Amino acid sequence: MKRVFAAILSLILGGMAFAQEFALPEGPKEEGEIRVLLIGNSFTYYCHTDSMLVDIARSQGVKIKIGKYLHGGRTFGQHLNIGSSRRAVEYGGYDFAFLQDQSCTPAKYSLTGDTSLVNNFIRLKDNVLKYSPDCTVFLERTWTYPNLPAGNAEIFGTADSLDWHLREGCRLMARVGGTRVSPIGDAFAMAAVEAPEIKLLGKDNHHQNPAGAYLKSCVNYLMITGKPFTGEVASCGVDAADAARLRAVAEKTVLETTFHTVPSGGKAPKYLVQGPKGGLSVKMVLPKGFDPVRDRCPVVILMHGIIASKNHPPLARIARMLAKNGIASVRFDFDGQGRSEGKCSDMTVPLEIEDAAAVWNAVTRLPFAGDIALLGHSLGGVVAGMLAGRLEQEGTPPDAVVLLAPGAVVRDLAREGHFLGVKCDPSDPPEVVNVYWYKIGKEFIKTAQVLPVYEETAPYTGPVCLIHGDRDAIVGSYYSDMYKHALQDSRLILIPRGNHWFLRHSRKTDAQILSFLQEKLSE
Repeated sequence: MKRVFAAILSLILGGMAFAQEFALPEGPKEEGEIRVLLIGNSFTYYCHTDSMLVDIARSQGVKIKIGKYLHGGRTFGQHLNIGSSRRAVEYGGYDFAFLQDQSCTPAKYSLTGDTSLVNNFIRLKDNVLKYSPDCTVFLERTWTYPNLPAGNAEIFGTADSLDWHLREGCRLMARVGGTRVSPIGDAFAMAAVEAPEIKLLGKDNHHQNPAGAYLKSCVNYLMITGKPFTGEVASCGVDAADAARLRAVAEKTVLETTFHTVPSGGKAPKYLVQGPKGGLSVKMVLPKGFDPVRDRCPVVILMHGIIASKNHPPLARIARMLAKNGIASVRFDFDGQGRSEGKCSDMTVPLEIEDAAAVWNAVTRLPFAGDIALLGHSLGGVVAGMLAGRLEQEGTPPDAVVLLAPGAVVRDLAREGHFLGVKCDPSDPPEVVNVYWYKIGKEFIKTAQVLPVYEETAPYTGPVCLIHGDRDAIVGSYYSDMYKHALQDSRLILIPRGNHWFLRHSRKTDAQILSFLQEKLSE
């Protein structure tokens, strides 16, 4: 009898944790109707986020019908084997799908790299597209919570650590799966700063309360429509003033297409991408007439050479050329150079690789980013190549790489103690070497002497275009030859009478860059 009573009590107390909801958008699809699939667990069904999404959309003149299977605690791997989940997916005809995994799974993928976690997501996504080929699939980036349960506390340590890994894991999973992220967790984090008095979690400090469900629904609505709220918007039982503030947070999270970081201390950061030595100054150039909310296009990340900046030749010209041909670009100043924070004397190539990785992570989160390529000039080419090799090993490689006069000569010069016309003792370089108006630090020279340029670039297996001027007096074309031998899929193009900055025959150089990128990149 005690066992029977315990079983009944367990069912009663656990009912909410393991509740399940199933529905299909039955009936003929009406003109203008949007059909949305929800596959998830309690982070979706608590407080009826699906009903809130429908009500919010209705108040904006948008009709949404929902198909769903939601089951407490379930992972994507489990959803693949649940009959009701398969029925919801196989019903088909969906325009959008929001897939929400068990709350810590993406974070565990970021931490461990366990490919089974992302493979389950890809299989589920592929099933959705099999029955709804025109569907746009979103991976939901959920929120962190202060009371980490047993097991997760040991793995992640702190809520901040969990939050970082959630963001990174979702970014990586979406990149590998070829989908987009719905940044719900980013909106929760922003709300904690901009509206801290609005509580988003219930008494368990884990699941969403009505305000949290409302914020989630607002984010997903904006991901579907890409349009700001207008007129009177349904508050879905949430205090009207709170609802308005949460909508503003959702709009800021979703619709701002700059590199979003959650403000610290309640103040917007001066720099929107943070490198290891401070904020990085970033410039984005979009094609004319491009709508970054609704459209998608390839993006090229441009990296400048030593003692230069994002506006130094040839990058600004290349950015304009790409934009004229439907390709967006993002270029930035490495730390201590241009308008970025930090000191030039602290700059090293390994730190520049970390700068470039920070920009890469930011670009992969842009809602309009399709294929992403890296383009580096001179020392920026060394950075681009080594970053590509690292990303390949992480399972998220760029779709193409362009190296313009890649400055691998830096290793030889550092070993010789002959640095841009300034001589020093390579075994004991001074603390600072003055090169023109820049100060190059001792650590730059020491790390450059042992820089594994080709070894760390070689793992990249994607397409590489090497372009070199045959009259380059700073970096000889020999170094591009070395890259060509080290890389699996590369081509080398010599520009007759071309110099290091490609100022002569710039049209020919640009044409080669464009031809390669148009061949290798899609939307």
